[in-house]
Amino acid sequence: MLTRELNQIRGLRHVRKEFPALKHGYYYYILRYDPDAFGGLDPDGLCAALNAEGIPFVPGDRKPLYRHPVFEVERLAEHLGPKILERYRESMDPARLACPEAEAACRCTILLRHQVLLGSEKDMKDIVEAVHKVQEHIDEIK
Repeated sequence: MLTRELNQIRGLRHVRKEFPALKHGYYYYILRYDPDAFGGLDPDGLCAALNAEGIPFVPGDRKPLYRHPVFEVERLAEHLGPKILERYRESMDPARLACPEAEAACRCTILLRHQVLLGSEKDMKDIVEAVHKVQEHIDEIK
């Protein structure tokens, strides 16, 4: 019900890959939104507006996985041998590495943690109403 209702909101869609033989675990409930449909708000701004309505959305990842510090060559130097480290350095060169869709997703993704999804049907309706309200009053919010 939550996915169906949220997917009907202009500029918003639940991020899920359909695999008929598998069930989704919903540890995170991820939404991708069109910033233009929400007054150009970044994930922090949109989450702040939704939080003000009592819905605990949080921004998605601020950078793609391959840009996280844990994967920086300097952090791996003590864990990899010199040949492997050099091959890694060549393949993970930040100047050459680019995943534009992953980068774009970080600028327009918000999520709910799984605890929120344990609520009642009314709680799910409250989430939908809050998103509608924020979108409807986006000019005032900005």
